[in-house]
Amino acid sequence: MNRNLAARSIALFLIGICLAAYIHHDIYRMRSMGRDRFLAQQAAAQARRFDRTAMTPAPMIVSIFGAIFVIILVYLCYEFLVFVISKGLKAAGIGSEPSANTPSPGLPFS
Repeated sequence: MNRNLAARSIALFLIGICLAAYIHHDIYRMRSMGRDRFLAQQAAAQARRFDRTAMTPAPMIVSIFGAIFVIILVYLCYEFLVFVISKGLKAAGIGSEPSANTPSPGLPFS
């Protein structure tokens, strides 16, 4: 198996586990508050959010640059995780490095 494909697969799996753990933690926190306290907290939070964002919206260019920054940051974190996992797989002797002479079979991530 191509080491790069294995590293990308493992990285996606780890990111999925982290996201699932965060969602589980958030749901557990909501359940521990109780219905009435949760609804009161949500109403106060939504009122603050409306006052902060809807009454004085940021210019569109700020939103665009903010979104681009977040996407680049997430992509760089993903690529760094793939790099670390790939180096770990190489050190463990798992998988094979694709050779420069062999044409790619057209598979994604190969």
